[in-house]
Order: sequence, then structure tokens, then C-alpha cells
Amino acid sequence: MQNILRFTFSELKQIFMDNHVPVSRAYQIFNWIYRKFVFDFEAMSDLPKDLRSLLKRDFFIQSLKLSEVLKEKSGETMKFLFKTEDLLYIEAVLILAEEDDETKESRMTLCVSSQAGCPLGCVFCATGQMGFKRNLSTDEIIAQILLAEKKVLDEKGNKDALAAKRSISNIVFMGMGEPLLNVESVLKAIKILNFSGGYNLGSRHFTISTAGIIQKISALREEKIQLRLAVSLHSAIQKKREILMPIASENPLPELMEAVRDYQKSLERRVTFEYVLLRGENDSEEEVEALKEITAGIDYNLNVIAYNPIPGLPYQTPTEKELQAFLTLLKKHNIPFVVRRSKGREINGGCGQLGLYWEQKKQAV
Repeated sequence: MQNILRFTFSELKQIFMDNHVPVSRAYQIFNWIYRKFVFDFEAMSDLPKDLRSLLKRDFFIQSLKLSEVLKEKSGETMKFLFKTEDLLYIEAVLILAEEDDETKESRMTLCVSSQAGCPLGCVFCATGQMGFKRNLSTDEIIAQILLAEKKVLDEKGNKDALAAKRSISNIVFMGMGEPLLNVESVLKAIKILNFSGGYNLGSRHFTISTAGIIQKISALREEKIQLRLAVSLHSAIQKKREILMPIASENPLPELMEAVRDYQKSLERRVTFEYVLLRGENDSEEEVEALKEITAGIDYNLNVIAYNPIPGLPYQTPTEKELQAFLTLLKKHNIPFVVRRSKGREINGGCGQLGLYWEQKKQAV
């Protein structure tokens, strides 16, 4: 049996044509799964019974189990804890309302995982301390999104599939793992979710975040997909960045910035640099001056995120006064920035905290 979420519409249509099933049935199935969030072939009432039986014989829909949902007291953030068929745990975080940087409109953003664990070992990140388990498949990536949509519908009390409507307006690959080390599955998931006869989310509503894998950024540029690129920077000084992010030794800043410039020139899209502010580590004027120098000629915005504390790690969150002092330095050097106030911290759903919940749970057993 094959997971039907692995197939693009074109692939599913071809399978149906090869088996003498009307192509219109592929449209109906995409409508049920990606618009009505129905994951049971028997519930697809406008399909013939013999086709439903055939689908149940050859395909299944869900490969993830939604094990737990955590919700902040404020109601602004939800975290989804999923279990894979091989008993690995992955997490996704839903931010229920925030402002889009470009349109200034309210949006609902889902932060999804692309890997179980992470191979990069960033020293301030809980996921990086877990080690790497494996890449997620296309269907496991998509399942996070569909199950989150289903949960939002349930929260609204909407049990009627015919009245279902997509709630999530942005998807960011900023969860567990390095998306560009699983780029084939990530891009196929985007292609499937982009299809107008299904989930119908435009390319510009997807963001891929990367620790800066130069070769993969160049390959992504060749895809010519109008998605958003976010590069986790965290330091503009090469030696310091290598300490914080070991992968930086293989992806030096001069070459990384050149890859980002080429990406931007090709797609004509502003990029984002992510900057987790660590008290006494990367908050000096020397850092800001280096940042100004390496980003010259790039149309970008800097997302400043105060560090979310991880038990057992030596890094500290800056005080509000220290954060404001850093922002003053950015203004002094005319660096465009946005402060990302951490959401999800109380449920270990903030930046760098994914995986922490399950590690703590395992230790408690």
C-alpha cells in the first residue's frame, strides 16, 4: 500500500489513467483531502463504492499519529506532537495570529519539521542536541499540515466537511531539522500543497529556513520557485559562527553571502536573516559592524529573536535592557530589523526548543 499524500495531482491522475479510472476522480480525492480534510476513503461520499474499495486496497492517507496538543494560556500558540510509524517524535507549532512582514495582514502560520532530529548540532538549540534520526517523507511533511488544519476546525467546532475552509495562511520550514538537507521531499510537499485544485497555497506563502548550506541554496535558486528564503545567521563573525553553528566551517560567510546575493538576484525576493540573540555572545557592536559589512548589496530584513533558554545549555537570554541596547546598535548602523517576540516558550514551542518536551518526557519515565 502507498500513502496517497506522496503523489502530486499529475502523478495521481496518471495512476488513475493507467487503471482506467476517470481523471475527474483525482480532482474529487484532492478536494476531500486538501480542502475538506477528510482522511477516510469511506467518508468520500461522492465516490463510487467500487472505487472506494480500490482506494482502500491500494492506498492509505495518514502516516502520522497526533499524540498530543499543547496550547499556551494566551491561546496564541499551539504545539502538535506527532508520532511516526517507526515511533519517532516530531513537532510542529501553530502561531494563531501574527502580522505578515510584507502585506501587514493578519496570518496564521504553521512551523513544520522536515527531519526527525537534526544533524547540524547548533550548540544553543535543543533539536541540535538530539542528534539526527532521519529525513521525513513528503507525506509526513504534508500530514503535519493537514492534521493541524483538522485540529483548528475541531477547535472552531466545525464538524461539517462540506463547510471546511483552509485556516493556515503561511507555512514555514523552521521546525525540527535542516530543510535543505531534505530538499527533494520539502519541494515536492510544496508542489502538492500549491496545486490550485487542492490546498491551493501560493508559493510566496512558504518559507524555507536554512543554516546556510551553500550548495543547496544554489540548487534551490535553479528551481525558480517564488518562496521565501530565511538564513539562520546568529553571528556575522566567521569564527564565532563556527562555534555556535558547526556547519559554518563548511559554509564560510563570504561564499554564503554570495550564494544569497545570487539567489536574490535570480528571484528578486527579499531574504530574511534569523538572529538569535545570546547574552554576551553575539550582541556586541563588533558583531553589528560585521553584519553591516557582509550584507552589503543584499535586500534583507533581520529577525532578532531573544534566546529561549534550554536546560543544561550554558547560554542566557538577554535582559530587555540588553535587547534594546542591541537594537540601538542596529539602528545606528542602519540595519533593517524586526524583533520577533518569542511565542510558544511556555510549551517549549519557541525557536530552538523543539524536541525538548520529548527529551524531558523520556527522562521522566
